[in-house]
Amino acid sequence: MYIKMSLFRRLFRSVSRKVFNYIENNGNVIFEKNGEKVFVENLFKTFKANGEKKIVFDIGANIGEYSKMLLQNSQRYNVELNLHLFEPTKSCFEILSQKFGSYKNVFINNFGVSDSNTIAKIFYDKEQSGLASLYQRNLDSYNIRLNKS
Repeated sequence: MYIKMSLFRRLFRSVSRKVFNYIENNGNVIFEKNGEKVFVENLFKTFKANGEKKIVFDIGANIGEYSKMLLQNSQRYNVELNLHLFEPTKSCFEILSQKFGSYKNVFINNFGVSDSNTIAKIFYDKEQSGLASLYQRNLDSYNIRLNKS
């Protein structure tokens, strides 16, 4: 009986975790489906109600997709916005400069943000990867290796 119960508990725990992760949208990076789009829209509705100029930071701006969405929402909700982009990788910084260099309300910084003044390695799978990280995460289950720096 003990062996059956142990097997049942492991199976139940595994299924429970999968259900929990599904309900919580854990691991879902699709902006339109993971709740982030709704959050940003609600944020800009709140910004509009306040009426003051807003300052927003995009830390780890990568190639600017999130920044572009923030600017679109500022126009959609008529919110005056200063957007500060922080991107430490040179290739992504160059793309950001091309995309947003002419915007008077976008400030592009070619360095990262930290609580200490240091030089750090950034791990990535390919140039301009949205997965780039200060941590060499184990993404083997996705067949992705952050083996470049």
